[in-house]
Amino acid sequence: MKYLPLVWAALWRKPADALLTLLSITAAFSLFGLMVGLDATTRLIVENSRLDRLWVNPRFFSPGSAGLPIGMSEQISRIDGVSGVGVSRWFDGYHVAPESSVSILAMNEGMRVGWSEGSLSAAQWDALFATPSGLFVSVRAAAKWSLKPGDPFTVISAPGTRADGGTSWVFKVLGVVEDEAELSNSDGFMICNYHFIDNAMPASQQGVGVTFQVAVNDASRAVEVSRRIDDYFANSGTPTISVPKRINTQSEIDRGVSIAAMTWSIAGGGLIMILFLTGSAIARSVRERTPEFAVLETLGFRNAHLMTLVFIEAVIPCLLGAALGTALSASLATTSRHFLPLSLTAQLLGSPPPWLYVLSMAFAFAVILAIAATAVPLSRLRQMSVTDALAGR
Repeated sequence: MKYLPLVWAALWRKPADALLTLLSITAAFSLFGLMVGLDATTRLIVENSRLDRLWVNPRFFSPGSAGLPIGMSEQISRIDGVSGVGVSRWFDGYHVAPESSVSILAMNEGMRVGWSEGSLSAAQWDALFATPSGLFVSVRAAAKWSLKPGDPFTVISAPGTRADGGTSWVFKVLGVVEDEAELSNSDGFMICNYHFIDNAMPASQQGVGVTFQVAVNDASRAVEVSRRIDDYFANSGTPTISVPKRINTQSEIDRGVSIAAMTWSIAGGGLIMILFLTGSAIARSVRERTPEFAVLETLGFRNAHLMTLVFIEAVIPCLLGAALGTALSASLATTSRHFLPLSLTAQLLGSPPPWLYVLSMAFAFAVILAIAATAVPLSRLRQMSVTDALAGR
């Protein structure tokens, strides 16, 4: 504590320079915080994606293709390692007016296992399959369409969708469930009974155009089971491409560029800037105050004491800039999060924010940078000749 007045005097020896240095360090650590936070967030999204769930889609999917036939689900269920197969397909139309488009995800009983982590409880699954025209809506969808349990919801589909020639589908809202990361967008999602849709379609359209969500009994074998499914259908008329959800999420995030490599490269650039700023400021300060250090040494200060003073002079603005920069980056990230699609942000619901991790990383690098920035000035100080310093040489 007795050294604090000396440190304070050194820090505010040139107030304008001190403030500019602090602002520069804060800006650099803001960039560091944003990049490290982005890396931590993407890793959190990937970790929240299940490895024991597989998406099974047509290998050669193209617009207008028929998708996969539902009969494949029974074959997939017999493959070693598979514990359940769920079937789903999208049903599109509009409500009241053509510009009010609606997309409903039709699911069959297999989704109880294939999507057991979803929003629907066992009782709600029972209600959905006991009510052919039943419909569950998420919180956002209920708010958009002003729906509550018991309300009818009419969807108009394209001509030819129904075997009876009609275009009107009347659903009954069974309940409101939480929004899900996998399904939600800004309008939420809706889930209906697959058989209600499929049974009303023309015979040529029944049992086709589906995708499968497969549950595996051992997450460590997810890739192996994916390959078994694809090998099984490799020579069929409907070859598949199967991928664990976590791997699919990682590939969607990277998109040919490693997020981790990119973010840490940019963060490293910010750290290098801090190193040059702090290093040059400390070197100049030590050079200009050499006579002062010589006087302190004559008063009984040892080299270790002087070196400690210089290090504290460097580490204080680094730590303060790290704290301010992390706080600023957290504020910017929180603000921008409101403009991101729910399909991304919902995957973070219930997960602690990564800013404690970012702050700890910022503080650790602040100390490392302070050590690196003072290496050369401390070396000069250690070699200082008191006689020459007092003489101004």
